[in-house]
Amino acid sequence: MSPDKVEAVFKKLKRWLGPFRLAFTGAEPLIHPEILEIVKIGSQLDIYTIMVSNGQVITERKAEEIITSGLNVLNISLDGYRPETHDYIRGVPGTYRRATQALDRVLEARKKQGGSPVLYVNTIVMKRNLDELADLVKWTAEKGYDGIHFQALESKHVFGGMESYNPEWFTKDPLWPSQQPRVAKTITALQKLQHQGYPIKSSRKEMEDFKAYFKNPIAFARKYKFCYTGVNNFSIAVNGDVHLCFSMKPVGNVLEQDPKKIWYGLQAKMRRQAIRQCQRSCRILACNKRYELGQVTSAFTRNVKQLFFQRD
Repeated sequence: MSPDKVEAVFKKLKRWLGPFRLAFTGAEPLIHPEILEIVKIGSQLDIYTIMVSNGQVITERKAEEIITSGLNVLNISLDGYRPETHDYIRGVPGTYRRATQALDRVLEARKKQGGSPVLYVNTIVMKRNLDELADLVKWTAEKGYDGIHFQALESKHVFGGMESYNPEWFTKDPLWPSQQPRVAKTITALQKLQHQGYPIKSSRKEMEDFKAYFKNPIAFARKYKFCYTGVNNFSIAVNGDVHLCFSMKPVGNVLEQDPKKIWYGLQAKMRRQAIRQCQRSCRILACNKRYELGQVTSAFTRNVKQLFFQRD
């Protein structure tokens, strides 16, 4: 979608929702030639904007443009404390160097210009990096980044459609950490660092969920019977298609329909019924989980402030 079409969609969403969060993700947003112009449009409409990036194309100039775009939060993926770990996982030599340079460039540009974005490291917990995660947390604090989020490893087919997903994918995945004592020890060490004040932004409940999930993903999915993707998310693809779950068919298109009507429409209701029957382990993903009370309270407080103390 071109910026003018995106702006029309943003205005539709704002009329329906009032204040809301908008995340740019899925592959690499920064390869879109007009993405920062689109972010700026969101910022001008008082939409809280978030981006997830691998950092590979963030030059010094791009870092400055990110600051001036008004982006609120930037998450840069880094899957190892050691360069060889991250490069192995990404499959391309030099990706660690470029990702860490991106973090430093955005941090430096923010110091010079002031303002946002909040800068986070995003890390997938897996067999290959288990022994490095504590060092990565300490390094994040030493560098002055705002925090680190952890996400448990999921199947590479999680967004590939229902047909390609194997419920027992983890039994054959070479990145799956099968040694449970080692996993539990690592998560416990991270929890201790979090208690000491290190900037781990994953909630305490998420950290506990990791232990249960890595022990048995199928049992974890059965324990958490309800997947929240059908009520948490309104995901818009680049062509305007709306998904409640990216593994399922779209429920409408924001270029052709009113978003509120899509949300309450027949297709969305049918998709929620299908989600209710789903037993996939991807409910460990943050987008599929129930918000905790503190997170809901924080969001509510922010919305009230925006409602009663809006800028002219």
